[in-house]
Amino acid sequence: MVGVVFFVVNIFKTITYTPAGWTPQPAGALLGSALGLSGLKAFFTKKRGGHLVSLPVAAIARGTVDTAFNAGIILFTAC
Repeated sequence: MVGVVFFVVNIFKTITYTPAGWTPQPAGALLGSALGLSGLKAFFTKKRGGHLVSLPVAAIARGTVDTAFNAGIILFTAC
């Protein structure tokens, strides 16, 4: 389960990483875009904006959240 935690942290640190020389992006906005929160907010507020991360990155981030939930459930139900 420790490996799963390291995997989740590594994925989200990779999403929020900005290479040297690029304009810095806010980490919260990147994570919100990757998890679909910005799209959900735009649906209810009628504000349209572009996505900050590509579709494959968003899919990997959402799958990572599922992996974290599964690891937590397995960890706490196995006791």
